[in-house]
Amino acid sequence: MSKFTKEELIEGFMPIIAMAGTAKSIALEALRNKDKSGLSEAKQLLLEAHGVHHKYVTAECEDDDNVVVELNLIIAHAEDQYMSAETIISLVEILLDVI
Repeated sequence: MSKFTKEELIEGFMPIIAMAGTAKSIALEALRNKDKSGLSEAKQLLLEAHGVHHKYVTAECEDDDNVVVELNLIIAHAEDQYMSAETIISLVEILLDVI
């Protein structure tokens, strides 16, 4: 497989940033409202973001000889947003159980 272009990476990883950001906002709103029902939408967005991420991880794993995805700031930001969304959703879920 050939290396992804910068444009392809931006096009691919920007949705992860957007979905993770929206998922965090939904989870925090659920906490503010003390309403767990919004968490399913947040989790669904995170699952969609994971699907996009999986495409690139799989491409990297399938090509043993070449770097298919070069790390750049957009990818690092997408990873950070995804992981923080995952953490926030988990913590909100726990907090709502305690409240």
